[in-house]
Amino acid sequence: MLIYLLKFSACLLILLVFYKLFLEKLNAHGLKRFYLLVTLVLSAIIPFITFTEYVFVESTPIVANTQLNFTPETNLLSLAKKIDYTASILWVIYGIGVLIFAIKFTNNLVGIYKRVRQNPKKKAGMLKHVLLQETIVPHTFFSFLFFNKERYDARQIPEEVFWHEETHAKQKHSLDILFIELLQILFWFNPLIYFAKRAIKLNHEFLADQGVLNRGVHSSNYQKILLSFSSNDLEPQLANAINYSSIKKRFTIMKTHTSIKATLLRSLFFLPLLALLVYSFSSTEILEIDSANPTELNPIEQELEPINVLELNFYDAEQLTENIHVKINKRSQLLVGQSLVTVKELPTLLLRFNGHLSKEERAKTVKASIQTVRETPKKVLFEVEKILNAYGVAQIDIIGVGKRQISETIKNKKRKSLEVVIDTKIIILNNKEVSLSSFAKAVDAHTKNWKKTDYTSIKPRVHIINSSKEFLNKVDTEFKKTHFSKSNEGMNIIPPAPPVSQSATRKQMATYNKLAKYYNDMANSHMRINKKDVELLAYIYSLMSDKQKEDAEPYPNFPKPPAPPKAPRVAKGEISKIPPPPLVDAIAIDKIMEISGPPSPPEPIAPLDYAIAMAKKGAIFYLEDKKVTSDKAISALKKNKNLNISVKESTSKQPIMHITTKPIIIKN
Repeated sequence: MLIYLLKFSACLLILLVFYKLFLEKLNAHGLKRFYLLVTLVLSAIIPFITFTEYVFVESTPIVANTQLNFTPETNLLSLAKKIDYTASILWVIYGIGVLIFAIKFTNNLVGIYKRVRQNPKKKAGMLKHVLLQETIVPHTFFSFLFFNKERYDARQIPEEVFWHEETHAKQKHSLDILFIELLQILFWFNPLIYFAKRAIKLNHEFLADQGVLNRGVHSSNYQKILLSFSSNDLEPQLANAINYSSIKKRFTIMKTHTSIKATLLRSLFFLPLLALLVYSFSSTEILEIDSANPTELNPIEQELEPINVLELNFYDAEQLTENIHVKINKRSQLLVGQSLVTVKELPTLLLRFNGHLSKEERAKTVKASIQTVRETPKKVLFEVEKILNAYGVAQIDIIGVGKRQISETIKNKKRKSLEVVIDTKIIILNNKEVSLSSFAKAVDAHTKNWKKTDYTSIKPRVHIINSSKEFLNKVDTEFKKTHFSKSNEGMNIIPPAPPVSQSATRKQMATYNKLAKYYNDMANSHMRINKKDVELLAYIYSLMSDKQKEDAEPYPNFPKPPAPPKAPRVAKGEISKIPPPPLVDAIAIDKIMEISGPPSPPEPIAPLDYAIAMAKKGAIFYLEDKKVTSDKAISALKKNKNLNISVKESTSKQPIMHITTKPIIIKN
């Protein structure tokens, strides 16, 4: 907000200075009126302008099963106490200012309304003359022209004054005044608004003066009339008064004659100024697009492939919990994280998640989502949902189920439930269609008879079909207004988007295709295989997405390695041709017996020294499965000497070192 106000003020200041230097003295008052109004609008809009820049980046591997660092509860409580109330105080001061100026604006409107109602009026064409008892200068508000009744009846008001006020009314200057007054309520703290208001009202007087002079009135006579009305009589805030502002400046402008060429030339300077303001005070948003997959798709809108695709777990950092995401294909196979399991194996697998939480804690914080295809068996879907409820989750969201299956699911539920279907921009709450604006009220109406325990024990089910991210965010915002969400500490109803699967880079794909084609072109009977090539092919193939595998060269059908040669055997009764071992005399045997056993192995290198050596080789470091710099890794080893390390060689010639507090299991 502060940045916006600074940009708004800077734009308005520059445009007002330009007006003061180049336009105010021009005799083109209609153009100046338009400029001043546009100045306020542009100053408010330019800070909102955002230019989007798309940058193509290489895919980077994502590390799965990232360990979260948990903060002790005492630290969280101490942090919660350190609350900065500065923003709240400033908002309160701003609100008080808005309230004061709004009351003042309302009082002025009410005052004008009372004057019109309580005083005699005379109609003059489309306009009305309101005759007041108090001594007041002539002024105008829309079609109402206000004059002193005594001077009006005595015909002491010159005709030029009537023409002046009629010009205000016919050109509807009161609209400009109302606009700037409303802006003043919102930006009461900004002094530039007051300068803009003064410039607009002064330009109104220029226009009215010009309207009088256009009727053939001599400027010297009109100036004498203005001087006679230049008193300190009461002047209303929302009206245009004949004696407003500097009489001397108005006299100067009356004598000024500006050519069309000069007006056009000065106006043209505004265009480069506008371009400079847009360039300086707009913002730029940089969007990174994966070069291997340049088409960015909403993960929720993507149709689930029935093929088993590796997927990463995602985390809710605010609640320090690991959410569960399950994919079910048409063959009733479940993909949970990176593990492909059956329904029977799911309960055991779930125990790996959120081991630091009890079932009661999981039932309050952990969210689960089930992603299906149209061919997913209903029985499997219900069984998975049952297992998740037994495990303990706060919310289960189902993504990608067809309409028919959803309605059947809802009808089969006789117990209390909260079922939400979002199809494109249609919202169905427990089999009844509701609008976005009435969604929160409908949820509260549906749950009004629920017990207090129902709000925490019953888990909402959300079904999403082809809905945009923007619409889902709106639904989530509305849901947070409900009593259900507030009872669950502001629960979101929209599940987090499934993580994007990893894929091979273009460079890796080119390497794979080249090697695969090389071996596919070989005859199986004369194939010469390089072990490093096979390992590289297998590594890249494991990174590839299903789409990449379809488009790439087929994986080579490498033949099995030849069997080891059989040991020679001697048939019974034949003389062996295998030479006997050489004879060893007694002296040699004694020497052999005197040889000591193998030397003891050298002491292992300390983890810290090994990490320093790896850093010199340009190794990649992961601390608790999170990529860190070598300095941070070495610092962690210095602080904690009980950390375990493991090193893997990679095809990129950069060793990868993992540092963790967990025991390292070496698989043979």
